[in-house]
Amino acid sequence: MAGPVDRIMPGRHLEFVSPAQIKRYLHAVPFEPFTVVLANGMRYPVLNPDVLTVTLQNRVIHEDVTGPTTEINPVLVAEIVRERASAKGE
Repeated sequence: MAGPVDRIMPGRHLEFVSPAQIKRYLHAVPFEPFTVVLANGMRYPVLNPDVLTVTLQNRVIHEDVTGPTTEINPVLVAEIVRERASAKGE
């Protein structure tokens, strides 16, 4: 029987992401944009490292100038998706 995650992302095996893993993406040199994807399918784009914070208490806070500031429960972070840079000339 399919569970709630299977209905949202059929055929996907989810391995949850730790706050330490999120920090590695944030502090990567050079920084590469990525999206934080929650188990329920919600997506939080991180186009630069200033929009996401992982606090000392492992709180994950997403700030977006076009929307509200959101505290993300790190237990719900299902994956990090790297944003692909568009090819030159496209």
